[in-house]
Amino acid sequence: MWWDGLHTLQQATFIIGCATLAFMIVQIILMLIGFTQDDAFSSDGDLDAIGDADLVNNEGPTTLGLKIISVRTVIAFLCLGSFTVYFVMFSLPWWAAVLIGIAVGGVAGLLMGLAINALAKMQTSGNIDINNCVGKTGEVYLTIPASRAGMGKVNVLVQERLSEFAAVTDSPEPIKTGAGVRILDVSGEHVLVVEPF
Repeated sequence: MWWDGLHTLQQATFIIGCATLAFMIVQIILMLIGFTQDDAFSSDGDLDAIGDADLVNNEGPTTLGLKIISVRTVIAFLCLGSFTVYFVMFSLPWWAAVLIGIAVGGVAGLLMGLAINALAKMQTSGNIDINNCVGKTGEVYLTIPASRAGMGKVNVLVQERLSEFAAVTDSPEPIKTGAGVRILDVSGEHVLVVEPF
């Protein structure tokens, strides 16, 4: 029988290769239908803690700006590395097959990291950077209380989009709805500091 004629290392790498290939196929199918980790796990879920979502937070070991250990890079390494060892062992000694398998798996993991990084950049490239509002003018949507006593809202044309942001002012007078404002600074995460314009 075919299985009995295989070296033990070939049997192990074949099983690892098939298991990781099945995992990759399931991941691709789920990604194509719009299912993400966040649909299955909350923010404290185990998979999310070690998944590729950490790219955004720059957690974990990185090299050249890439996350080098993530679920998908490890799966790519194991899948291609295992199948390489399995097939190369038909013509080379086991130790040579292992070295070639590690090299091929390493390249596969690196390419997967590059692909994930490129996808992350594509997903975030459309996001508005609030710092690009500084120096621009806008219009008050909800009255901004005087002397930072509270927050109002302003509409600003930034990155070719009309966007709404929370705003405060140091002005001694409140800035009424419809008034023009100039954006001076960004306070906190998503709050603009404005003055009447």
